Amino acid sequence: MNWRGNGRRQPLFPHEMWNVFNRTLNQQDRINNPAEAAHRRLQTELGMNHSTIWKLIDGLRKVQTNRDFYYEQLVAGHNPPVKLKKYRDADQRILTVVRDYFNRAVVEYLRGISHNYQMSL
Repeated sequence: MNWRGNGRRQPLFPHEMWNVFNRTLNQQDRINNPAEAAHRRLQTELGMNHSTIWKLIDGLRKVQTNRDFYYEQLVAGHNPPVKLKKYRDADQRILTVVRDYFNRAVVEYLRGISHNYQMSL
């Protein structure tokens, strides 16, 4: 199909790939915070937006050394850090709304989900 109104083209990625409904029901992560956290760690280590290649390599080595240490702690049996209470509570509220999906109107479901997100500008 095309963009001129004769239907819709197939999405570039299948819905199952980016849909978080089942991930929420399985109580798995819904977002890419670990990737964002890794980017923030690297940016903090470099201390600038556009560094030289040598600073980038040194920064990557330092971040990787810290990640290796963290991984070894997990392997040794240490627990990962606990989410803040406000995020655990939001996760529980979202799970409650998602579990009730088939008993709600679509607009009511979306409103219920949206109440658990705060946009920061």
